Amino acid sequence: MTEIIFLKPDKPRSKFSLTALKPAYQDQSDTITSMQDHLKENKQEYRFKPHPSRCQAINRIKQLGWIISTDMDIVGDQPCASPIFLKSYNVSDDYNIIKYESDWSVYIPPNYNFIQIPTLYHTGRWYTFPGIMNGDEGFQPLNTFLIMKKNDIIPANTPLFQYFLQLRESTPKAIIREKTLEDTVAINNKVAVFANHDDNRRHIAVKEKLLYNPLYQEN
Repeated sequence: MTEIIFLKPDKPRSKFSLTALKPAYQDQSDTITSMQDHLKENKQEYRFKPHPSRCQAINRIKQLGWIISTDMDIVGDQPCASPIFLKSYNVSDDYNIIKYESDWSVYIPPNYNFIQIPTLYHTGRWYTFPGIMNGDEGFQPLNTFLIMKKNDIIPANTPLFQYFLQLRESTPKAIIREKTLEDTVAINNKVAVFANHDDNRRHIAVKEKLLYNPLYQEN
């Protein structure tokens, strides 16, 4: 089994420090929760219509990886962490770039990347920068840069960024081709399976591997 090691803060600087790292499924955003509640309350209305809470990508991202939250308030009115970086953005003087230094750090297993992405489903007022780390340089602090308005405050215990562990491989060979008859049939079949948005049918189709993927067929 692949293992990853997270190092707790040795001197917690706030009551939120030791709980700042959580599995993503434990820190689901209010936005996603409200979408799910809306579908439950209006399921009959959306039986034959699309709804964002059914999005496969959104549902997967809320289940995987880990989220780091702030252990203290972040105030936008503080010295800019990277004036040169900020100048490259087409933003007004109302914005600032802040470096958040987490109390947590990590040892990443060999041959894996640790991918950092913003928690954009939690807010639209500010965002953290994405990045990729690996274990070749030893332990890695879980820090980030974020861009925010100078007059804004990000409260303690606010999710900042999410991490995923990804097997590191050489650059895959990209095949770019025209659609075949098999592709067209596969697309139409998926649309038909999901057309009435029956969650049970979707689950069965995925579980029984009824959805065509030529890369799977060749393995």
